[in-house]
Amino acid sequence: MKCILTFILVIFTGSIFAQRSNPDSFLLALYSQKTESLQTQTILDWMDVELFLQSDSMGYYGTRIIEYGTKQKNENVKALGYTFVGYHFLIHDEKAQGLELAFKALQIAEKSDNKKMIGRVYHFLSFFYDDDRAIAYDQQSLLLSEQANDLLWMGSALYTIGRKYASMAKYDSALFYAQRASTMNNHLLITAEEKEFIGLHIYALFGNIYSRLKNNTLTQAYYQLSLESALKIGSDIALSYPYTGLAAYHLKMKNRDSAYFYGRALYTISERNPISWKLYPSRILYRVFKESNQADSALKYLEINTNAKDSINVISKRQKIETLQFAEEIRQKELLIAKAKLKDERKQNLQYAGIALGLVLFILLFFLFSHSIIANQKIIRFLGVIALLIVFEFLNLFLHPYLDKLTDHSPILMLAAMVCIAALLVPLHHKLEHWITNRMVEKNKKIRLAAAKKTIAKLEPGSN
Repeated sequence: MKCILTFILVIFTGSIFAQRSNPDSFLLALYSQKTESLQTQTILDWMDVELFLQSDSMGYYGTRIIEYGTKQKNENVKALGYTFVGYHFLIHDEKAQGLELAFKALQIAEKSDNKKMIGRVYHFLSFFYDDDRAIAYDQQSLLLSEQANDLLWMGSALYTIGRKYASMAKYDSALFYAQRASTMNNHLLITAEEKEFIGLHIYALFGNIYSRLKNNTLTQAYYQLSLESALKIGSDIALSYPYTGLAAYHLKMKNRDSAYFYGRALYTISERNPISWKLYPSRILYRVFKESNQADSALKYLEINTNAKDSINVISKRQKIETLQFAEEIRQKELLIAKAKLKDERKQNLQYAGIALGLVLFILLFFLFSHSIIANQKIIRFLGVIALLIVFEFLNLFLHPYLDKLTDHSPILMLAAMVCIAALLVPLHHKLEHWITNRMVEKNKKIRLAAAKKTIAKLEPGSN
């Protein structure tokens, strides 16, 4: 059972959930969005079309998404990008690096109120485990997807929970979730072909479960349903599911002719696909011929299986090097982004300091000027108003970034906060304006009067 699931995962992650859309058109659509919510929704919609992407595509487009999210300061977009790249690392045997990015995505996502996004991050996290932790993450994904009425991803979570329980030999639980996934598929508003594609996976899962429960009648019935759906679609990935299950089932039942038929059909598919596709059918055919005492044919498929493993090991080593380089590339880009952000903050702080210094100098000059005899009442009042306006606008400018962060960029909350601040500052502004200007004017009047008295005293006869 575990061997079958491993083979299916290898095929599944190297293929497509549904018909491929053009990823470049997706990026163009993403770049054209002006608001954070629309940017995030564009990625979520794309994931609905391409529920499981090619691992290489996930790495490339995940990186583009991270770059764009960083540029736009959209944390949700970055979280989804980290999820894709983390899954790319998992497929390329770099689980530790992938899990680090997946957790990073989760930390960002959990700060959001977007249940769809959080649910999908949890769903991808479940792929990193083969035990109860996988079930727990998918349960979280199921709950959040249900709250968001995200039916497609509810169905995906139900299917993967069932598959995980089957791999853990918990067949009652596996059946329960497989049945729920089947019911959910019937209610999805998707095309008939997409329903067939999802359905054949679920039927194959039923077949695997009943095969382990030794219910031969139901095993064959569900594998047949899976095969019928796969034949309607006609793609290699669709046909691989029932062929894999039927070949394993008939080999276990000692039906060597049937095992050979489906094993050979699967091998034929593998010849036009990546080398990893040859692993399972060559192993099946090796066992068929070995049990039939056909040594030459058995040796042939054993060699094919061995060569495929060697080729995969070579490819895996090369991919590990590329993955490490890829990880370093992301790290370097994040360092550059952090440096640029620090530079911008330093520049902004210097500007704030310059404004504050200029404001202090302006106020000092205002007080000095108001004490001179050349200043009149109109000029003092005008300069007083200007000084207060600068002070209050500086406070508004200084507080704005903190309010933006505190309200999580919510226009409604920002407006409410600004209204509250204005409600406090406007009356205070008027009181200070009245107090400062009147006081400065009165003081200036006294200074000008004292100066006038001195002048008159000098001009009066007998003053010498």
